[in-house]
Amino acid sequence: MIDRIIIRITEVLLDPVESFQQSENDGPKEVLTYFAVLFIINSVLFTIVKYIGIDAETIALIPGSENIFFIFAFAVISSLVQTVIFVMLLHFWAYILGGKGGGMQTIKAFVYASTPMLLFDWIPVIGFIFIIWSAVLNVLGIRELHKMSTEGAAGAFVAAIIISVGLFIFLIGALVIPLIGTTNVT
Repeated sequence: MIDRIIIRITEVLLDPVESFQQSENDGPKEVLTYFAVLFIINSVLFTIVKYIGIDAETIALIPGSENIFFIFAFAVISSLVQTVIFVMLLHFWAYILGGKGGGMQTIKAFVYASTPMLLFDWIPVIGFIFIIWSAVLNVLGIRELHKMSTEGAAGAFVAAIIISVGLFIFLIGALVIPLIGTTNVT
């Protein structure tokens, strides 16, 4: 299985369009195993980088953040929740904009497109480059696996991003505003 994962990583990084076309018949077990392996690698590396870079102010703001296991658990749980929400929104918009693939095709597009991000986004300063690369690959993956135009795939991706960011801002606001209201100003 590990050799198949390494081959898929290489294919996605070197020839993503061909890789998406070849993945059309990949089963759920293969796709989710691929994602789990890359996700765990990313979570471990992210945790190490964040733990090394934590400062006293951050530790004071987030209870438990001085504990490396807390950071790892937070990274895993929050990333999984974000992933599920984003993939659902991506599938919804792909379908609305004319996509012909089912939910598994959306999952495949997202999982394989996330390869650069999962392997390299933890790198300080340049990690954002791999997030952008994965965004481009998401559009290509949706286009190929849903048999739709590049514009439609880009529209689905942008709509899913906008709604995800809006939900995130709303949730942060819902959590932070009550905290601000309970602080005493002296």
